[in-house]
Amino acid sequence: MIGIHGAQLVSGEQLQRLRQRAQRAVEFFEENFGPVSGPLKIDLEAQETLSTGYNAETATICFPEVRNLIDRGLDSVDVVDHEIFHALVARRFPSTGGPEVLNSSEGQLLHESLADYFAYKMNPDPHFGENFRKDKEFLRSYHNDLTVSLSPGSHAQGNALTAHLLREQVELPQIRQFLQAGDFRLAALQQVSPGLKQALARDASFAVEQRVRQYPPSALNRYRIQPGRPLEVDFQPNAALLEAHPNFRVDWSTMEGVPSRHYIMESQDGRHFQIESTPQSRPEKLLARYYDGPRLIGSQPYYLSSA
Repeated sequence: MIGIHGAQLVSGEQLQRLRQRAQRAVEFFEENFGPVSGPLKIDLEAQETLSTGYNAETATICFPEVRNLIDRGLDSVDVVDHEIFHALVARRFPSTGGPEVLNSSEGQLLHESLADYFAYKMNPDPHFGENFRKDKEFLRSYHNDLTVSLSPGSHAQGNALTAHLLREQVELPQIRQFLQAGDFRLAALQQVSPGLKQALARDASFAVEQRVRQYPPSALNRYRIQPGRPLEVDFQPNAALLEAHPNFRVDWSTMEGVPSRHYIMESQDGRHFQIESTPQSRPEKLLARYYDGPRLIGSQPYYLSSA
């Protein structure tokens, strides 16, 4: 059974497409992971949330009307499938749904990765999240060079892990085996495939040391830059990272992928930077993006403001 709260807020055609998509996702899940009891709850009003997602406390998938989304995100089959996986996996495999798991960075990483993997298996194309945002063609690419160890946040880390799963040709029966074992940890997931275990061990060996001068180091990378006193940042990859990615370099951009609007980054070698503010500088969140040549392998957020 699929229950949709706020059905009157969308057209009959949209509602029919959503029901059909949800039913297909439920059937695909049950075919590969076993039966799930109880209704699948979808809320199109969701006034208490500002983003699309699965609410574990109410066991409800929320599609509120949010600025920059195309029709609440309902036109993106990947996003619908992704959120339905969250709802079904927590019900089918209770070890994945407790507060301790859902509030941990490792639990969030695994959930995001497996939900993307599920969406890919239902609709195998290069990208996740087409037809979701008005300002983006898609949200992320399934096949990428990202590393879990150098990516910030559960979605970026999950994106990296999904790429590992696809690269190592991990199949649905292996994921079912992992979920049935009840050990919802990355160390347990990597046991499903020797290739995956080796790839994740190599990934975990990578590290980048960030050395800051002119200002006290900030654990959150928050810096208020004074005029005439540039922030100096050195990015030093460890030996394992350099061996795997000898052309390591850093480039800076906003979250949208464009150059900073308010700060000047100067570097001779792509690893050592002087960052200066301008009289017009405003607070800005930037990503220090890690590359090996043209291949993006990770990133680190910085939060800059001017004095």
